[in-house]
Amino acid sequence: MSYESRRMKEGPRLVEPSMSEGARRQGELWSQAASDWANLQESTVLPAIRRALDLVQLRRGDRVLDVGCGAGGAMLEASRAGVVIDGIDAAPALVAIAKQRLPSASFHVADMMALPYKDEIFDVVTGFIAFPYAVDPVGALRQARRVAKSTARFALVAWGREEECQGAVHFRALRALLAPAPPGSPAPLAADQRLPHFMQAAGLKVSHDESVSCPWYYPEVAVALRALRSAGPVRRVIEILGDDAVDAALRDSLAPFTNDDGEVRLENRFRVLIATKE
Repeated sequence: MSYESRRMKEGPRLVEPSMSEGARRQGELWSQAASDWANLQESTVLPAIRRALDLVQLRRGDRVLDVGCGAGGAMLEASRAGVVIDGIDAAPALVAIAKQRLPSASFHVADMMALPYKDEIFDVVTGFIAFPYAVDPVGALRQARRVAKSTARFALVAWGREEECQGAVHFRALRALLAPAPPGSPAPLAADQRLPHFMQAAGLKVSHDESVSCPWYYPEVAVALRALRSAGPVRRVIEILGDDAVDAALRDSLAPFTNDDGEVRLENRFRVLIATKE
């Protein structure tokens, strides 16, 4: 059965979408440099995404939902398994790129806190660097659980431990630029470290947890700046402090990782978690 025939046989699965003001705002920020994100930064986590897709054991005909699909890079990888793909993201510009890259899939602008799908329809739910950054990570994961079948598999990727992620240096630089962190404030990647706890609280059982090397390489500092500036949190700091201040902070943070030829390389380990419903 063709992808289009399968879609018609399944019938409508979408329900009326609901977007919070916070999700709309994030969508605006992530849309500002969507092309740079798609072309320069999205692929930096592909080793972990590929490992997650391998571990979740995609089967031909599986219905897959990618929460926080971005520009669709992860689902391009998944499409090779012959699965039926849906994806949601709050950023209209990223969703537009995803649609161009994978026209046979069904991508929508939507809020992960209110997934626009009926209950129990997906065989696999994925979330790559997505759920820890929801306003309510447990609530977002409960939404993912709601739309998943009782036998569904979940594949998530998050930042690894901060000491293993040189890429996090730009988070620290920008936070210091805004204001010194108060004593006892959480580390930049604290939410990612709590992801297994969030999953358990949402009714998911983690069956596999490992870290995967994802080195970030940029041929020159100017390319690294474009890549890092494309992320929503960085766009927000640019709105507050301006381009020059952000560029200077990013350049300083990248200096220890720039070689004599001007190439930038940051070593990172990202966490891959596979789960099922409790």
